[in-house]
Amino acid sequence: TFKNSKFWTTHFYDCEDVTVHDCTILAEILTDSHGKELKGPSTDAVDIDKCRRFTVRNCVIAVNDDGVVVKGGKGAWANDYTKFPGNGPSADVLVEGCTFLAPTHSALTLGSECPEAKGITMRNCTVKGVDNLLNLKMRTDTPQTYEDVLVEGVTGSCTTFLNAQCWPQYENLQ
Repeated sequence: TFKNSKFWTTHFYDCEDVTVHDCTILAEILTDSHGKELKGPSTDAVDIDKCRRFTVRNCVIAVNDDGVVVKGGKGAWANDYTKFPGNGPSADVLVEGCTFLAPTHSALTLGSECPEAKGITMRNCTVKGVDNLLNLKMRTDTPQTYEDVLVEGVTGSCTTFLNAQCWPQYENLQ
């Protein structure tokens, strides 16, 4: 069990052949003296950054941000791997048999720090009260390529099946 992270709960960078399984990942939600919810910022459950052959299986996730996030590079024009050799694609990611619970913002997210992802599969998962099943955060300053993304056999309830949006957080680099 991973509980009460103050930022990304787990972050895997430049890995191959990894399996995260049978984990429970929970984010802290406190209330102040006036009853207002105080949530930890950006408490993603599993961040997969420039990884290949990565599996997340049979996990229960209830966080204040994204559940499983596919990443691969930071910065404007992050897809220029010659200029930014620390960046790179993520490929062959499998998310299966997981349960995503509120207040999770998105069960599966590609974007904001993901110039390229391919072979991403989410199957046989359950969502309960999640905002987005699949969230594509498209940066306006970086070309992004997402290929072979498959979602199948997912049950439960969410507000939006597919949320594709411009992600302007980094537009003003001042």
